[in-house]
Amino acid sequence: MNTIVPSEADLLTTTAQRVGIRVKRPPGKSTRTTVNLDQRTLDAFEQLREEQGLKTREAIEVAVESFCNNDGLEVADKLEPDFFDYIVRKSVVIAPESLRNLNETAKRSRHSRDLLLNLCLIMTSLVFEKREEARPGYLKAICKKLTEISSEIDTLEQEAKKLLVENDPVSWRLGIIAVVTDSLVMALNDEIHRGVPVDPDEM
Repeated sequence: MNTIVPSEADLLTTTAQRVGIRVKRPPGKSTRTTVNLDQRTLDAFEQLREEQGLKTREAIEVAVESFCNNDGLEVADKLEPDFFDYIVRKSVVIAPESLRNLNETAKRSRHSRDLLLNLCLIMTSLVFEKREEARPGYLKAICKKLTEISSEIDTLEQEAKKLLVENDPVSWRLGIIAVVTDSLVMALNDEIHRGVPVDPDEM
């Protein structure tokens, strides 16, 4: 099995991070097609399913939408001819729009549809992987900023109570903002220091 050499890994990773993930379209009709897959692509499928909750069709749709374009072709042009070592031929569920995009991009380039799909999926996996690596630092930065904002909101709320009449809706709403902000700060601290994920339903 081929491995990704450092220069190729840097190329895939830097391009993936620069382009980012495009928002996938809502679920629609599906079709099936047969593709050849590299072991690294199978690993990417596994990672996208287990860590991101993406089914095969969704993973392909996100990947094609994000990287089956000039950015992806730029990377494909720089890869060695034997970069992919196809070990499995597999029937996959795919959105008609994704299949059409793959076919049209392959037709106007010198690259096969299999190469484009494998490349798109690996780059998508790399984006999510790098995001997970950067998440702790990003959460700390958010928490620090929110702590500063929370202090300013508390001060503003106290000033509003002095200047406005009792039960004024402005003071009441400032109180809600303060509670929600403090709650998020506590939740962020729990994830940063105790590894407890932020609950999306808890305000």
